[in-house]
Amino acid sequence: MSLLLEVKPLAQEPRSGTWQGWWRHGLREGHEALSLTIASGRVRGAGQDQDGRFSLEGEVRPDGTATLTKRYTQPLVAVPSGLAYQGQWNGRVIRGTWADEASVCGRGPFLLWPSSEERRAPATDPAHLPRPLTS
Repeated sequence: MSLLLEVKPLAQEPRSGTWQGWWRHGLREGHEALSLTIASGRVRGAGQDQDGRFSLEGEVRPDGTATLTKRYTQPLVAVPSGLAYQGQWNGRVIRGTWADEASVCGRGPFLLWPSSEERRAPATDPAHLPRPLTS
């Protein structure tokens, strides 16, 4: 017996352009500015936050699942070599959890959204965000 699942395409694929981001690591929060190119589900771009300049690559699948990798190219402080972002595109934001690829301790929630959507992160009230996993 085989089971076939139909994956419905997203109503709206994320668009290329200027994006904003927010992340939390423990009690520390950060905001980032990004320039992303998104085509056929592939994501490539660069950005900057208070820890330095970085590149971002990955994909957004037809079901909205986002898998991204952030690598600092010009760090201003000691940072991990790679951060894995796992999230979900809902037509307005990509929301999920980031994790340090080399450590089980480094992880937290994140949001990414097109700059044209809003001036501030949608629902960045801590009560509405996922809690970081603890060991």
